[in-house]
Amino acid sequence: MSAPPPLLTEKLVQCMRTLCAQPSGVGQPDDLAASADLIAGMLHSLGMQVRVAGAPAPPVVLGRRAGRSQRALLFSHRFDTPP
Repeated sequence: MSAPPPLLTEKLVQCMRTLCAQPSGVGQPDDLAASADLIAGMLHSLGMQVRVAGAPAPPVVLGRRAGRSQRALLFSHRFDTPP
């Protein structure tokens, strides 16, 4: 497996820094919506098609990026609770 290009690696590291700095209010609708919007923007900047679903319930961020095969990789993480 080859290493990702340096520019992509730096962009991913910056995304992780931003997410770790994002304030989290447990179960607070406005905080959940702000986090969902932040995550959606990051996925979009990485070239993904993005959709935020679930309103008015807690939002779910869906990101899709076409690849070279029919295989899929799914990441699932709750962002409504602090680490």
